[in-house]
Amino acid sequence: MIGGVRLGIAALVGWAGAWLWAYGLAVLQPLCEPGSPFWESAENNSYWARDVRWSAILAVSAVLAAVSRRSWLVAVALPWLAADIVLDRIDPGRPALLPATLIAGVLVTAVAIPAALRPPRRPLALWIPLACLFTASTVVTLESPSDAEPQLALSRLAAYVVCAIATIVCVLAALKPSVLERRWPVVAGFAVAVALFGLAPPWVTFGLMALGAATIVLLREPWPGPRRAAGVVALHVAGLIAAGFVLLLTLLQAGRPFTALAGNEPVNAADSDPTLLIWSVTLAVVWAALVHLAKTVTTQPRPHPAAAG
Repeated sequence: MIGGVRLGIAALVGWAGAWLWAYGLAVLQPLCEPGSPFWESAENNSYWARDVRWSAILAVSAVLAAVSRRSWLVAVALPWLAADIVLDRIDPGRPALLPATLIAGVLVTAVAIPAALRPPRRPLALWIPLACLFTASTVVTLESPSDAEPQLALSRLAAYVVCAIATIVCVLAALKPSVLERRWPVVAGFAVAVALFGLAPPWVTFGLMALGAATIVLLREPWPGPRRAAGVVALHVAGLIAAGFVLLLTLLQAGRPFTALAGNEPVNAADSDPTLLIWSVTLAVVWAALVHLAKTVTTQPRPHPAAAG
């Protein structure tokens, strides 16, 4: 992508994500606190607005890394998450919508301009498109305890859209141009599958997520042949489903420290306090590490029989 196109993509996703984050902070978060007509007690999914905001932060940060092909730029999410927790604790309310959008959008643009106009470097790290893919597939099924909030459906749809766009942008940035020229039909099929996340039942969406992750990995590597590629896909699907459930059980209380830092009411002891972002990023990093380890092991030269003797 030329610099102007990269800058346009970064600005589009950046401002959309900035508005969604600000909307989540100013409008959605008050729905998740005592005093809201939808609030009964702190339980599973009570802080669903946090997942909407954090999904937007991941999408924007990933796109900034993608347009520059500098994976370290995804770290801009860290100070943004810190600011989110501080503002969540302050509870600025609806008046913060416009200023929060403008401040976040201007800061994202300030990072995007030099990032997009510099010559891109090596392909994006594998875990970044995987994290966007996993987040898109989970945030589209986001629920609240009551599921009665009129803003819930459109908010999770908006979070899904920005994460889906970020996924496709990151996949393109994770491929070499020569690979993209040869395998563009597969990339197009992948984009269609990501679009189906919003239409399929949750269990189908999870299967599509695992299949999409296998596709991302196979796109980055030479085709090993149809039969072996099918085996790799099957291994990825089975392994990701198993790893995803294990991490889900492990991270059921991962949101508790952030709930406390934000000054929100703790979830009752009988329920869990997970966060989609922590699960998605953890699964992406673990799976990318396993893929790298498997590649290292399988590409090691075998000792020659004569040398072994």
